Amino acid sequence: MNAKLERTTTEIDKTKAKIAELQEKLRELEQQKVELENEEIVALFRKEKLNKNDLTAFIRSKKDDAESVKTKLEEGKGESPDALS
Repeated sequence: MNAKLERTTTEIDKTKAKIAELQEKLRELEQQKVELENEEIVALFRKEKLNKNDLTAFIRSKKDDAESVKTKLEEGKGESPDALS
């Protein structure tokens, strides 16, 4: 193999290794972010002295709210934004 092709191949391999390393770091950071967000949510519920049942009810109510908004948006396609209110 000529020297220029060999250098290019080596550079490609180094770049692929660096990309793989950065992708792994990104996955770790995203996981850390989720864990920190979860800790923050738990802390908020504990601060308000809410239990698991309260948390479950809260999540269900928000899910129902989101589904209601989604339904309204789907029904309102083609209508003016004021019609959704």
